[in-house]
Amino acid sequence: MKRYGNFTAVDDLSISIKAGEVYGLLGPNGAGKTTTTRVLMGFIEADAGSVELFGQSVTRSQAALREQVGYLPGELRVDPSPTGKKLIDFHAGFRPNLDRTYQAELIERLQLDPSKKVRSYSKGNRQKLGLILALQHQPKLLILDEPTSGLDPLMQREFYRLVSEQASQGVAVLFSSHMLNEVESVCQRVGVMRNGQLVFEKTVTELMAERLRRIDVQFKGEPPSDATLETCPGVRRIEHRGARREILYDGPPNPILALLNQFPLVDLIFERPDLEDIFMTFYDEEDDASPDATQPAKPEVSA
Repeated sequence: MKRYGNFTAVDDLSISIKAGEVYGLLGPNGAGKTTTTRVLMGFIEADAGSVELFGQSVTRSQAALREQVGYLPGELRVDPSPTGKKLIDFHAGFRPNLDRTYQAELIERLQLDPSKKVRSYSKGNRQKLGLILALQHQPKLLILDEPTSGLDPLMQREFYRLVSEQASQGVAVLFSSHMLNEVESVCQRVGVMRNGQLVFEKTVTELMAERLRRIDVQFKGEPPSDATLETCPGVRRIEHRGARREILYDGPPNPILALLNQFPLVDLIFERPDLEDIFMTFYDEEDDASPDATQPAKPEVSA
């Protein structure tokens, strides 16, 4: 548990991450993900519960544990005056056994120009720099907060490869994000946070097996009424976008396609739901949860 005055940022959170596992911590901005990662790093202290890395208390063994952790914060703040190479080497100086060959490989794979000063880096290049700082000492645990922010699609793909390689070598990875599609690319298990609490935890296979879809449809002429669209079982929500309708749909595609095919269409797009869609449908069900499901548990985060 972590409170700021009367505001509870993280409460009743219990997760564990195994060696070689990539765990996706999902949630919208303000859900408590960043607070969780900062507590794990020992930057802030939990008000209740226990936090352990590699079986050791974070509060008792911070310095020793950080040697084994690679961390990328949501907002990287570093000295902007040196070149990227000087900053990378400065951090490497705290790791006497660092593999310089691997360091050079990371710089090449992420296509960072280390000769430029940090202040000249774009958002994407600063993110590459942060990833190199987190990965270059080959830690046993990676804690990554919104790691692909600012990266172009090609660099995102390279980052996913790097994470998969780390996991295959037994590294545990905590991957905090608000984007479901990138978590699907690399994670084996997902925990979803809302208002500082872990509201559900599933494997990615289980999560993507959900039949929930968003359908973006543009009609030629006057769209049918909501009542007409709602005659199809599985229609959960309809939003108006001018001549377009966004339909949140839970079920096999044939029934809704048969209904829509009765009307002249300009465009039709099926896509995965975003987190907001999953949250809204999940929380509708959670509102009717049994009292036993609301009993507090001892907060514990371990990796």
